[in-house]
Amino acid sequence: MTSLSWQSLRTRLVAGALCAAVASIWIVTLVIGKYLRADMEAAISAQQYSTVSLIASEIDRSVNERNAILGQLARRLGDAGEVDGQAAKALLESQSGLEPMFNWGVIVLDADGLAISSVPDKHNRVGGRYGDLAFFDQLKQSKEPLITPPLQGRRTGAPVLTIAQPIRTPEGRFVGAVLGVTNLNAPNFLDQVGRSKYGRTGDFMVTDAVSR
Repeated sequence: MTSLSWQSLRTRLVAGALCAAVASIWIVTLVIGKYLRADMEAAISAQQYSTVSLIASEIDRSVNERNAILGQLARRLGDAGEVDGQAAKALLESQSGLEPMFNWGVIVLDADGLAISSVPDKHNRVGGRYGDLAFFDQLKQSKEPLITPPLQGRRTGAPVLTIAQPIRTPEGRFVGAVLGVTNLNAPNFLDQVGRSKYGRTGDFMVTDAVSR
């Protein structure tokens, strides 16, 4: 058996070829791994974006549905010219689907922010003053509904989310507001997001765009 010698040209050529082959394989593996990792990250990102977009669309649909209901109430109340507490209460009580939409009820305010009607009665909010809240001044200047950031309920301390629609007469005069209130500690339309999981350990979080 012929012994290998590093002084031999054949040995050097074989060793050089072997090192070159190993280096080539390592480089190819590194490059392919890099591209596979990039492709996998892109695929996962696209999948995550698609999932989040689907959930966001569902939240948007739910919010728009509630906006539409409050908008109809606001238009009917505004057509009367001035907001009357008894008429507002009768209108609210005739809407059987309000409580499932807003688990903390609906409030009608006059032009000064005084609650003149509220359902359900158990919350006892008639006579409460909301005119000092920041969103009420914004509502006076806006013709569009407002969605407040999560606020702390004054009497209960619970985190609440409010959708507010201005009440305006046919001439455009501001005469009050309709508030749909959701208690985030009680079962609500965002629970489906909170219960959803992404994979085994992932979950979803909904944040306010302004306050985060």
